[in-house]
Amino acid sequence: MLHAGFLPEPGDPARKPFLDTLGTVSALAKAKGITVAFETGQETADLLRQTLDDLKCDNLKVNFDPANVILYDMGDPLRAVEILGPDIRSVHVKDAIRTKVPGTWGEEVPLGQGQVNIKAFVHTLKKVGIQALCASSARWASGAAPRRHCARRSRAARLLALIGSIAGIDKFHRPFFKALDFSSQLGILLFLNSARLEMRR
Repeated sequence: MLHAGFLPEPGDPARKPFLDTLGTVSALAKAKGITVAFETGQETADLLRQTLDDLKCDNLKVNFDPANVILYDMGDPLRAVEILGPDIRSVHVKDAIRTKVPGTWGEEVPLGQGQVNIKAFVHTLKKVGIQALCASSARWASGAAPRRHCARRSRAARLLALIGSIAGIDKFHRPFFKALDFSSQLGILLFLNSARLEMRR
């Protein structure tokens, strides 16, 4: 997976050479049996959707990062899931707060404390039939954020219970699991859910 860069809008003279380059990436990857997933965030879901449709490369897909959509102030992550759903192959589970100053970066925050609306996000993934590998991709500026995060275990436990119920996993409170940090627990549950969905196909 990778950031394709800032996609030129239709009508921009830079768009054709940019898409030609992405087409070359697709061809090189396809020759090796590789699928390339573009990470969301630097463009609107509508622009990425149009770009994928214009390219018509069956091995160019999407790594969906809901926090990036907010950090770059590029729309609503839930609507973006519905637009890009057919091409989502992996998901980063992150949360963020949108900037109040246009043109500046938002703030990445612990899962469940931002504007992604994780509960609705998970339900939207399920609604559009996403069968993708989900992984935590949280980054912190210092050790303070994880400590604050761990201090809110009751909220984390409720969210884990929600994910567990969606995944159909009832018995996940084993000692080794409980010893993990929240992001790792969530990533495991989402991965198990995606594996369960895959086995049902």
